[in-house]
Amino acid sequence: MPNGGMHKGEFEELERFFRPVAGALEEFASNHNLLLERYYHDAPAWSLRFTHPAGGSATIDVARGPGESITVAGTWWLDVYSEFTRYLRDTSKISCSVRPDVVTSAVRSTLSEVLRWKPGEWSRIARGYQRIWGKFSESEFDRMSASYPEPRLGA
Repeated sequence: MPNGGMHKGEFEELERFFRPVAGALEEFASNHNLLLERYYHDAPAWSLRFTHPAGGSATIDVARGPGESITVAGTWWLDVYSEFTRYLRDTSKISCSVRPDVVTSAVRSTLSEVLRWKPGEWSRIARGYQRIWGKFSESEFDRMSASYPEPRLGA
C-alpha cells in the first residue's frame, strides 16, 4: 500500500503494471524468506528486503522502468554508528520485460550477487550522519534500525 502521497489513479496504474509479475515476486519472497514491500515512500517499485549475512541490510528493488519495462537492482548497506557512516554497495541495473520468468531470473541473479559481497567492497560511502544519529545513544539507534529476515538460500 502506498504511504499516502500517491493518487488513486497512480496507485491503480502501478497495480496494473505489476499484476503480471506480482505472483512470481510474492512466491520468490516467500520461498527465500524476504520481506516484500510495495511502493515504499510511493516509489514505483516493489522491494525485497533482508538482513545481509555479513551484517547490515539489503534490498532488491523491482521498479517500473521506461515504457513497459522493469529494472532490477540490489543495494547492501551497513551503518556504523561509531563512525556516523553508512557503507553501501550497488549492483548494476538489469532491464527486462514484464514477464514472470524473466523478472524472477533477474531477481535470483541479483540476490546471488548481493549475497556474495564482503565488507570493504563498497561502491559508496556516506558520512556525516552525526547530526541525525548522534541524537540517540548507540543502543537506541540499534533498536530503531529496521530488522529484516535472514534470506533462505537454495529455494
